[in-house]
Amino acid sequence: MKTWTSVLAGATLCVAALAVLPAQAQSASSRAEDAMDQILFDFDASDYVSYRVVNFGYLEITFPSNTPRDVARRILDAARHSPDISGIRENFGGAACSRF
Repeated sequence: MKTWTSVLAGATLCVAALAVLPAQAQSASSRAEDAMDQILFDFDASDYVSYRVVNFGYLEITFPSNTPRDVARRILDAARHSPDISGIRENFGGAACSRF
């Protein structure tokens, strides 16, 4: 009887632990998205920079192909210094922007 009780208790703990993991991942992704939205707002870049949350707060950021590198560098530096963004991968393959 003790064996089944132990197995049941262990299984319950495992299920509870697995249920918490997606909630933590979702909140990490939400925090990263909120942080990046704020960065783009601060730099007035939300109309030409796009991004997506890949996993657990990691972002893929796409700049227009003609984005000045100093503009991109300031945005990327702000994203790298945000405690809510786990990491970033940038690319400059977006459509050219008439702003530049």
